[in-house]
Amino acid sequence: DPDMIEIMKEDIKIDNYWSGGGHDVAIVEDAMRISREAGRPDLELDVLETHISIQRSRYGPSYMDTPGLKEKLAELRSSTSD
Repeated sequence: DPDMIEIMKEDIKIDNYWSGGGHDVAIVEDAMRISREAGRPDLELDVLETHISIQRSRYGPSYMDTPGLKEKLAELRSSTSD
């Protein structure tokens, strides 16, 4: 359900704000799993991009060097461009 994913993304942002810069990655993982199970790579990509944006503002551009992150991002972008 796209509405539920939007709510989860807002939860990620709120959690990030109130925690002083961190957020519960379990919310990200749950939202991505729900999107994947629903066959919605577009929503999974949206959640991942939200997470990346928060993490890059916290850790800087080096966050993109996280092992497997670029590959997952490229995979999701590829699957949504079909």
